[in-house]
Amino acid sequence: MGRKALGCCTHLWRWTLFVVNLILFSVGLALVAVGIYLVVTQSDVAFITGSAYASGGVLLIVSGLVTLAVCVVGLLAAAALWIPVLGIYIGVMVVIVVLTLLAGVLGFVFRGDVQGVVSDRAVVAISLYRNETDDDFQSDTNSFVDFVQSNFDCCGYESPSDWVPTTFFQNSTRFPESCECTDTNSTACTGTAFSPQTIWSQGCNDSLVMFLENNLAAIGAIGVCIGLLEFGVIAIAVGLCICAVVKKRKADSRELKTNNFSL
Repeated sequence: MGRKALGCCTHLWRWTLFVVNLILFSVGLALVAVGIYLVVTQSDVAFITGSAYASGGVLLIVSGLVTLAVCVVGLLAAAALWIPVLGIYIGVMVVIVVLTLLAGVLGFVFRGDVQGVVSDRAVVAISLYRNETDDDFQSDTNSFVDFVQSNFDCCGYESPSDWVPTTFFQNSTRFPESCECTDTNSTACTGTAFSPQTIWSQGCNDSLVMFLENNLAAIGAIGVCIGLLEFGVIAIAVGLCICAVVKKRKADSRELKTNNFSL
């Protein structure tokens, strides 16, 4: 179908949808990448976040994969101007928008609960560190503590003294290796009367809360922004359908008048 046959309206909407779908395809790849990152990093903070942190990532992965598949359909439908396929495309895009916005809302909602959840569970995690029980709960606890202290250059939740009354410290008279300061020239390092080790002097509370809040805010911002973009794509697809249907009806009307004139 040529440009004249399509008409300016249909031609404009078709190419707009085509270009936006190419952009959205790239966005789908980004969604999958961010979702995978969130799911992978969740394993280190699972004790604190439970499934809520990862569930936002999983939703982003699902939305990204579905977006990629639907974008291919949208590109084909726009190129060939298949009205029924465009209708299916619009319906599926509505589902994708809901999933993406849900991931975004989940990120913002859980972000507001981070401070309270972290405070309660971090103290428990320190008290249960390496209690020699072979289960997933204990594994999550150990991974969480070592991940936070190693990556944020800190020791304990409020301060290193949080470790002193724990079973781990009482049995070993040592702080965890993840507490040990790797830069002995840093002013953040300190010695302690409780152990010959050189450890980080600050607690992990501020760094941990900021880390979780930033990641959850990223889920929220990405989900909402992409959801709005996808909503715009739906509007473009609807506009293309309307233009195509109007053009077809005008063509049919002209053909009918031509046939009647011939008779």
